[in-house]
Amino acid sequence: MNSFFQLNNQIEPLFETSNYEEAQAILSNLIGPHQSTLLDSQKPFFCRYYHTSLHQSSLIYLQWQGKQKLTRDQPDDLYVFYLPLEGEIEERIDHLDKFYSSPKIAHLFTPQQTLIGQIDSRGQGISVCINRHILEKELSKLLNAPINRLVTFFPEVDLTQNFGHSLKELILFTWQATTSNSLFLPQLEQILLTSLLQNQHHNYTSWLNTTEGDLAARQIRLAQEFIRANLERSISLGDIASAIGVSGRSLQRAFAKYSDCSPIQFLRQVRLDALHEELKKGTPLLGITDLMIKYQFSHFGRCSQSYQQRFGELPSETVKRSFFRGEIRANSQICP
Repeated sequence: MNSFFQLNNQIEPLFETSNYEEAQAILSNLIGPHQSTLLDSQKPFFCRYYHTSLHQSSLIYLQWQGKQKLTRDQPDDLYVFYLPLEGEIEERIDHLDKFYSSPKIAHLFTPQQTLIGQIDSRGQGISVCINRHILEKELSKLLNAPINRLVTFFPEVDLTQNFGHSLKELILFTWQATTSNSLFLPQLEQILLTSLLQNQHHNYTSWLNTTEGDLAARQIRLAQEFIRANLERSISLGDIASAIGVSGRSLQRAFAKYSDCSPIQFLRQVRLDALHEELKKGTPLLGITDLMIKYQFSHFGRCSQSYQQRFGELPSETVKRSFFRGEIRANSQICP
């Protein structure tokens, strides 16, 4: 099984087995009641299952080998976005026309639907499990109105288009972030929820799109959250726009209309603020260059100049001042 694509080898699988009956018993406890049939019992079966939590949602990463048919009634309280990484699944929702999920097409399943799927002989993918209450609460905030009927999504998401591609990248990045217990998982979860509600068609979409100014303001907030979560990574305007499912031009227009700076200017400002906070701790002088590299400043002279303009002193002066304050504080505690 080593040929399976390893999304992250730092997370231990919750279980793995080559026994089909054992896999179904465990999966029934984890994902709820379902009916499943192994379609070719003469060929080897294998299943590996990973699970990790965000803030209020969860991610499931499943690898399998063995052609199967699965029937499941989607729980009343759960939305599931399935991101295929390998293999194809033929599916029907509520016994309607069939459609296919593949590495080019993902699917978003709404509560109270009956799913019938025929699973390819080999595959893997990530399921994002979102509590219905959390999603409705977020939509209610976006609309500034109560949600009085089930939010029903159009199921297919084209992963080759702008929104689908950015959503895939966001989910993969979020999975990687769970391995380090990132403090920014709630922000990433928030970006994921809002991106789905704003960009994937559902029965509240037309109502949501009537408030263009509010949408632009929310796009700015999501962009700012993504930036704060990635201060130590090399990111571009395209990365920021892609993460929240809009074009770079749309994001720049929103910032120009509703903010006092551009997205890249905001990125530089919060990086300078983070650098300032670290230097205020009295970091030794030799650590300044390392900290500039940490926050993606490649031109140290220009960084120092921008820092001085923002804080009224050079980075080295911040270090000296913080160091002397620490010395004075320490001496005052020693002296009677």
